[in-house]
Amino acid sequence: MKLFDVFRRWQPRTFSRSGRDNQGKCATFSLPGGNDPQVQGLYMERYRLDECIDYMESDRHRVAAFDTLLGMYRIKRRFPDLSNFRLGPNMFEQIPVDWIVLAHGSETLVRSQLIAHGLACRIPWNGNPRDLPEGWQGAVRACYENFVDEKQPNNTFVGLFIKVENDYRKEGWAAQVVAAMKKFGAECGASKLIIPLRLPTRYERQYFHMPFEEFAVLRQATGEYRDHWLRLHVQLGAEIIGYCSNSHQYAMNVNDFYAQFEAEKCETSGYQPARRNNEWHNAYVDLERDCVVINEGCVWVQHTLEARS
Repeated sequence: MKLFDVFRRWQPRTFSRSGRDNQGKCATFSLPGGNDPQVQGLYMERYRLDECIDYMESDRHRVAAFDTLLGMYRIKRRFPDLSNFRLGPNMFEQIPVDWIVLAHGSETLVRSQLIAHGLACRIPWNGNPRDLPEGWQGAVRACYENFVDEKQPNNTFVGLFIKVENDYRKEGWAAQVVAAMKKFGAECGASKLIIPLRLPTRYERQYFHMPFEEFAVLRQATGEYRDHWLRLHVQLGAEIIGYCSNSHQYAMNVNDFYAQFEAEKCETSGYQPARRNNEWHNAYVDLERDCVVINEGCVWVQHTLEARS
């Protein structure tokens, strides 16, 4: 069954980081066209999750915005949590990540507030859309495998995550994070920035049942894409280069499914509407095998990077 191929074909390997210094610079940067001296960008280059947490812990007295980030990433999840049911190995915590942080505060950032942040990784990719990673999870695996084996030079920056804090939404900060990803991607020698977009509108009640690729091309009366996240990236000049219907995959038994999701009990196997955190999913419930599978798709977009001078 294709849904479970990841388990069969990919097994994580352990490795030692002793003697290997993968971290790069950690510095502030100016935002393009930024006129507010109270807004600063911070860039942490190739920090693994535990390393970044350690760094933020040591500097939280000087950068108050780190407290918000620590609240997101310094989490000890208790089973059962949805992350426990991710299909295939999740290597995110073991890969070097480029961290981009935007904060508002004084020049010293002592009383700063987090505006937005983004995460990116680096992978080798030949530029052929047919050879794109299998969504978000595939990009993380590609980064991990090349980090372990160092077989090929990383020529592609992958945007894994962007989040704008509630108090700063609809002010253009997501575009600033994308601009920073393009800047640092070019500086590290990447020739392209690609992003596996998870489309938030897809999980609204009226759309969750649609095949992913049908929803991804859905447009408004204005001709713009229905999903605001995809619409933003196209407005920023991104090109759509591919789709993946299983960017994130989760598998669990039936009891865990009903513990994690709001859904009616079903008497026969098949697709079942399910809600979690105000998002709707089309879950496949297999009663005979006591298994439920949930797929989340992505749209791959590519941003052009300016060559380093």
